[in-house]
Amino acid sequence: NSLLNTSRQWQRIERKSPNFGFTSTAFWFKFSINNPAASASDVYLELAIPFLDKVDVFQLKNNKVIAQHIVGDTYSFEQRPIIHQNFVLPFTLDPGKNELIMRVASAGTVEAPLTLWTPADHARFSADDHMVQGIWAGVIGIMIIYNLLLFFSIREVSYLYYVAFAFGFLFFQVSLKGYGFAYIWPDFLEWNSYAISVFIGICNITIVLLNIEYLKLKDTSPKAYRVMRIVALIAGLSLLLTFVIPYSLTVRINSALAMIICSLSLTLGYITLIQGKQDARHYCLAWTATFIGIGISGAVKFGFFNANFWTNNAGQIGVMFL
Repeated sequence: NSLLNTSRQWQRIERKSPNFGFTSTAFWFKFSINNPAASASDVYLELAIPFLDKVDVFQLKNNKVIAQHIVGDTYSFEQRPIIHQNFVLPFTLDPGKNELIMRVASAGTVEAPLTLWTPADHARFSADDHMVQGIWAGVIGIMIIYNLLLFFSIREVSYLYYVAFAFGFLFFQVSLKGYGFAYIWPDFLEWNSYAISVFIGICNITIVLLNIEYLKLKDTSPKAYRVMRIVALIAGLSLLLTFVIPYSLTVRINSALAMIICSLSLTLGYITLIQGKQDARHYCLAWTATFIGIGISGAVKFGFFNANFWTNNAGQIGVMFL
């Protein structure tokens, strides 16, 4: 009855890609899909935000539900109608106008960019996307191995911090894109519920430690060194809290902390460069791209930017410059 309540006040969404940032509110969406064909057509409706807790989609006809799908990362992966890292929902569209209603709820961000596919087009796109993501993961994997070998050879601890950061960021993306739940831990629902926050926390603390070591803050700027030690302590505490307090809170804390750390680290890098430390030149060039990318990704999650290919992948693109 509540689903078909005609008295509900619907508001038009003007933005191209619905993104409400971190919120505890469930959102309802009502939309229609026109099928210009003379006969019924089989389609896939894809919601490429795999970390949403619960997504209910209902197809209506004459004010009656004729098809529905209930998915989310709080449900077993095998329960999905189409086995895919994203939420891919099959529907049969009658000729003409087809009405659908969707409810989205999540402890993290609520985003709802929908894409309509034919099954064949979706298969081709997924194959290409998997190849691109595989190449990116391969590049990051090579960087991890290379820097790990440098650490064993030179014994410079900054390389080890970089390896830990790259590892954390790799698995943050694996979790964020749904590949972890799809291919690595499909049976571990509880772990999947807070994996994203854990890997953000790992990235936070390793970035701070890397900055302290690479910029030699203990010797060059004792005040900055003390500040970053406090930030490292906070980052470490927030990482530990991901296993204790609700994900809805830790993901907000860790995401906000990531943006703060990005800003602090970049500022320290340029201050060090201005002071004449030429070693900071490479640092500034490499981390400017990285921090801008991570910052954009964080801003998208807080709803400051619309989600699209470039903003969703800004962090991955930025890290490629390291």
